[in-house]
Amino acid sequence: MEYSKLEQFYKDDAYCGFGSEIKVERYKEYAEYVKSHVSNKVFEIGSGLGLAALAIKLAGVEVSATDIFPQNAEKTFLKNNISIEVIELNVNKITLADNVVDNFCLYQVMEHIESPEIAIAEIYRTLKPGGSFILVGPNLISPLTSLKSFVMAITRKWDTPFFSRNDGYEFPFGSTVVECFFIIFINLYRTFLKLLLKSKRNIIFRKPCLIKPAISDSDAVILLNPIDMREMLLKTGFSILDYQTKRLFGSFAGSTWIVARK
Repeated sequence: MEYSKLEQFYKDDAYCGFGSEIKVERYKEYAEYVKSHVSNKVFEIGSGLGLAALAIKLAGVEVSATDIFPQNAEKTFLKNNISIEVIELNVNKITLADNVVDNFCLYQVMEHIESPEIAIAEIYRTLKPGGSFILVGPNLISPLTSLKSFVMAITRKWDTPFFSRNDGYEFPFGSTVVECFFIIFINLYRTFLKLLLKSKRNIIFRKPCLIKPAISDSDAVILLNPIDMREMLLKTGFSILDYQTKRLFGSFAGSTWIVARK
């Protein structure tokens, strides 16, 4: 199989051992969110190391882990002595028939998908009528997260350079202190523009930074946000069941939480 540069980046361990540091408890809120919106089996997209799928299983939901490279999830489940079905799946080319999947969910994955329109269309096609799609991720145009990034940078909580990107990394919220400052206002403008003008609700693509390890969404290929995602889901034919309901500041929040139904 031929992989894109980004797919190859993940195949070759983009997170360089972070798996040993990330605990299943990190996914508890996500697992409970999934549990509150589905009553039958869910396919978890882009499972990676499988920790999110494991959290869903531990929450009492029947789950299948899916990933373009399923071997890492298989190792996690074997290590934890737990039985979870693992399926090799590329969300842009789902090799499943129409109307066969009860529910789909994903966590911190959509921002790394190079063709989000195709992925959502494939999810819609393969979902059973009445099936749900649960999308959880960051809000990469959040002015509030931009402000937080600037504060963390200026107070030296993060080792962010002031002017030059001397480590080569490029981050959505800025790679230098100066960039972090200006992106606050850029993202404030982006958010208001998208809220006010339907014509501006289009995905903003970015060039992913393929330096390892991938950190702070340096490898994100789109500026994921709830406004664009809601619009795209509606255009595809989904109805929206839940949109940022518990997120403080709604569309301005630092994260994206949406449940859509076919």
